[in-house]
Amino acid sequence: MPRLCTICAHPQRVEIESSVLGGKSIRSAAKAAGISWSALQRHLKHLPAAIAKSAEIEALHLEACGRLPSRIEELIAQTRQILKSAKKKNDFNAALAAIRANLSCLEMLGKISGELGPRGPGEFIPGVSAGAVAQVNVNLPAPVEKDPEKLYQLIRQIYGLNISKAQPPKVM
Repeated sequence: MPRLCTICAHPQRVEIESSVLGGKSIRSAAKAAGISWSALQRHLKHLPAAIAKSAEIEALHLEACGRLPSRIEELIAQTRQILKSAKKKNDFNAALAAIRANLSCLEMLGKISGELGPRGPGEFIPGVSAGAVAQVNVNLPAPVEKDPEKLYQLIRQIYGLNISKAQPPKVM
């Protein structure tokens, strides 16, 4: 296996390359960074190929990312046309399907653009201030036992039926 370039893995790689590309000699740039001039010279020999490969990968990435949002926009336009047609025909199932498809496209577009992402605890939500996010605690009463006598007493209290001799109905 070929040995990795020490300059490519160096923490000051950008500064070293910038100094040489800025006109500094290879010897003085190597001395300033504390590396051997021969290692820097070898690095500079393969640097153009690495830059070309990096540029090619970035161009492919930009092309792929650039196409996807425009394709999603086309799908959104198509779903709007389907929705309009379905509304004219009073076909509510098709209209709802078009709305769902449109929502799915918008969601995908939001994820790609970074406007929409998975929301976890403490995650930033664009356009929402910290004060706008509130937590609501609801204290519900404990579940009532299914005792017919207690239920009968509760109904009597609600309706104001304070008949002392009233007998609860027999539960079968």
